[in-house]
Amino acid sequence: MEMILTPGLQQLHCCAVLMGRSVLVPNSISLCYYATVMRATFSIDQSTDAALRRTAERLGESKSAVVRRAVLEFEARCDRLTEAERQEQLAALARFKKLSSVSNQADVDHELEELQSERRQGFSVR
Repeated sequence: MEMILTPGLQQLHCCAVLMGRSVLVPNSISLCYYATVMRATFSIDQSTDAALRRTAERLGESKSAVVRRAVLEFEARCDRLTEAERQEQLAALARFKKLSSVSNQADVDHELEELQSERRQGFSVR
């Protein structure tokens, strides 16, 4: 997509060409968008074509516009985990929690005292 920005000295009109439609918009800055539309061929079954046609009619858009919107919405959802992936990651986290070493408070206090002592004395290479 190409964007041309032209500051206006007087009232200018912006010719926005997007998805094959041109619109004149009065503005003091002219923003022109040019979208390149690629042609592609897909094979779909009759029920999918019927659903696409009904959706396009209901929204008052072309079938191509409905497909573009559907692909963008699907792409946004594909980054999310599926329920199976989420359950797998939760199970892995539960296994990790069982494996992690748990120290009692006395061990933690002793290790902290050692660290504080080493910091007061300065670190040395062992």
